[in-house]
Amino acid sequence: MTMDTAATSDRYDAATLEKVVSLLLTRGGASTINAEMVARHLVEAEFMGHASHGIRLTGMYVERLLTGEVEGATSPRIAHDAGAVVRIDGRRAFGQVVGEFAAHLGAERAKAHGISMVAVAHSGHLGRNGRWPEIAARAGIASLHFAHGRGGAAPVAPFGAREGKLRTNPIAMGAPLRPGEDLILDFAVAEVSGNTVKLALERGEKLPTACLIGPDGLPTDDPSVFQKAGALMAFGGFKGYGLAVFAEVFAGFIAGDPSDRVPTNSLLSIYFDPATLKDEATYQSGLDELFAAVRGAAPIDPDRPVVLPGDRSRALHARNSRDGIGIDAVRPVILKVADRLGCRVEIEALLG
Repeated sequence: MTMDTAATSDRYDAATLEKVVSLLLTRGGASTINAEMVARHLVEAEFMGHASHGIRLTGMYVERLLTGEVEGATSPRIAHDAGAVVRIDGRRAFGQVVGEFAAHLGAERAKAHGISMVAVAHSGHLGRNGRWPEIAARAGIASLHFAHGRGGAAPVAPFGAREGKLRTNPIAMGAPLRPGEDLILDFAVAEVSGNTVKLALERGEKLPTACLIGPDGLPTDDPSVFQKAGALMAFGGFKGYGLAVFAEVFAGFIAGDPSDRVPTNSLLSIYFDPATLKDEATYQSGLDELFAAVRGAAPIDPDRPVVLPGDRSRALHARNSRDGIGIDAVRPVILKVADRLGCRVEIEALLG
């Protein structure tokens, strides 16, 4: 249902939106348990401000269910187990289902061995890559994750090029401290993700910076260029481009399966237990001191205090959990999917 107050009458709480997404996914052929897990991930991303990886993806996921590119009732399996090194076959299950399985397993093995490496292939779209270091951090484990998406165009231009040859290849990492204080970083090697460009195009907005390269080789902030013949810039010039290449090698080639003929994601993750290198008291006091120093730095804008990676997303999630979120931009996507699946009446009843 919508939130209770008049001020938020067109805003929705997480539970309502999870029901909407879950209903659409189950009607598309997903099992109830998988649909509910995916719905939680998409709504959480939305509430954290990552709309490009939020509920707008429901349409793409339903399409992939209907075409058989995603197996909606399937779970991943361990294909090779060497204790601290594990290979997981995603079996074309939802990426959120595969990612959760991999992250919990990687953290468990790192606790047992001090360090672990988990390679995932044949997964559905993994969604928000920052979720995996969050899971590990809550288990007291630090981690590093390279993700890769196979299928479709390679939209990121190599440094000095004007056409795309690389994937956006998200990279994420995390260091544990305590709930609400874990250090979490999640970024794509492109200046912006392809989904961010599509979102700007849907909203009729320009991109924040000139982060696309047009067919003429000139930078632009016009998202429509990307739909024509443009490419995404790697962030940070040659350095970001270098990370993009390494992500292709680590996640795309070493973890992934180049023979996949349908869109799949792959993931290479390294997990390690800080307790094998530092006693807990020294570790926590050291991070507390570092975090306090960083957050206490004199800001350029007094109204915008310095934050650490993960702070903004957590703050936005807390605010949206309190106030709910509007879905005007994504409502047409939801209703279009509902029409296709013959459940528009039920979806409109949920949305009010």
